[in-house]
Amino acid sequence: MIPDALVRGGNPQFTPRSPATHLQHHDGRVASQAGAVPLLASLRLSTMSTSQAEDFDAFPDLAFGGNDVLSEVASQLAIGDLAPLLRVSKAWQGILDGTPFIWRALCEQAWEDKAYVPASLRSMAEGEFVSKDAAQESDEKERKYLLALKIRELKDLMRSLRVQVSAGELIEKDDFAEAIMRARRKAAESHTATQTLLSRPWLLARASEPLPKAALRLSLSDAQRLRVTEDELTSFVFNVRLRNDGPLKDAVRFDPWWQGKGRGEARFSADGRVSFTWPEDPDDPAAGPMDPFAAMGMRLGPLGMGWELQMEGGLVQLLFDGHSGPQELVCRHPVTWGWVLYSGGSCWTSWTMPARTTVDGEPVCSDPLLREAALFKLPSELKLGTQTGS
Repeated sequence: MIPDALVRGGNPQFTPRSPATHLQHHDGRVASQAGAVPLLASLRLSTMSTSQAEDFDAFPDLAFGGNDVLSEVASQLAIGDLAPLLRVSKAWQGILDGTPFIWRALCEQAWEDKAYVPASLRSMAEGEFVSKDAAQESDEKERKYLLALKIRELKDLMRSLRVQVSAGELIEKDDFAEAIMRARRKAAESHTATQTLLSRPWLLARASEPLPKAALRLSLSDAQRLRVTEDELTSFVFNVRLRNDGPLKDAVRFDPWWQGKGRGEARFSADGRVSFTWPEDPDDPAAGPMDPFAAMGMRLGPLGMGWELQMEGGLVQLLFDGHSGPQELVCRHPVTWGWVLYSGGSCWTSWTMPARTTVDGEPVCSDPLLREAALFKLPSELKLGTQTGS
């Protein structure tokens, strides 16, 4: 079943997401959606008794001439509207759960305006994942490799994995190999759920849960995660701007974002460096990049700007020539699901920074959640000025 948050509510309102008036069966037959939707709505699912629900077990076949129409109608519904259908009967739940394109459609709907959904979940929704056969093949390769090692080498591996076994339990090489593989699987399972979600999300699917449905459920849960991984951090191109209420407020006049002339971009590389790209001034191309740091006279040595991920992904420590600089708090945007970094002097977004606008004659971000006075309200594990010391 989907999370409780998705199945709460009163009587469902069945409103298709598209204006299509006809639905086509997989065999080419056409059914009227206009007739199907009111018929579904008329069931008043939330008040249907158990016996009534059982009577409707065969309802899709009898009323629509096939389960395809139920599936097609369901694929047009929003998450909140689909949830009550799953409670009509086991037969309906089986039909809906057994129709992956319904859940793919819901994934597309839920993710359409999101700045970030892990690539692993997008692939999982499309069925692009490592199959159990491939996983078994990987296990067989690992076992073959282990069996080729000497007993001494196997013991060294066991010590590194801190494998504890009873005396006499390990006799043959195969015993050693099995113990090592078991320890590695356990370590993988105890590995953070985040790492599993980002690399092997199918392991988090529930029994008999279709993968697109699991991908949707996991994405809604992941949207609450407030710690970024190094792999994620280095995969983004961040947009960056200065804050007009902090120690760098006098430099905002050099910032292209505040001038409405583009956005600075920042990249975190795996070697621990941070690189910036600044747009040219369209009014004065010969002036070169609109780099506010250079305009402030900031000059870095040979090490340049670096970074370290701290607080288990809740904080990005910037380094100037190897020395501690600003600490950027890691946050999650509750609407776009994108990552936001901010300190007293700057704001970074993992997607295109929303444009500047004017409110009451003052320049502000067009996204109210990214305005200076609202940044501290963004969901994060830490709070600026306490753990960060900024």
